[in-house]
Amino acid sequence: MSTAIERLLKWAIKKHVLDCIQRVLNASNLLCLSYRELTELPLELNVLGNLQFLELAGNKLTELPPELGQLKKLYWLDVGNNNLTELLSTIGELTDLKVTAVNNF
Repeated sequence: MSTAIERLLKWAIKKHVLDCIQRVLNASNLLCLSYRELTELPLELNVLGNLQFLELAGNKLTELPPELGQLKKLYWLDVGNNNLTELLSTIGELTDLKVTAVNNF
């Protein structure tokens, strides 16, 4: 197991979202972490290379890690109802991204 995946799993256990991460690691393309009161995301989310749908709505996120820009297959990103003050700086690198749900800026 790679070090990045190990760190991601440790974060998931601490945040009580291990079941969500395991589904993605087992070939799912959807990760729903909405309404979990998350204040940060692990940098290691970028190891989920097949991820197409990422739901992060209703948390307490103030920023998104630039590593999310490495999720080249990402099609849907929902970051609404967070405390974000700016969008992901690497969002332009997500060439497959078609839907972005954003509000509360």
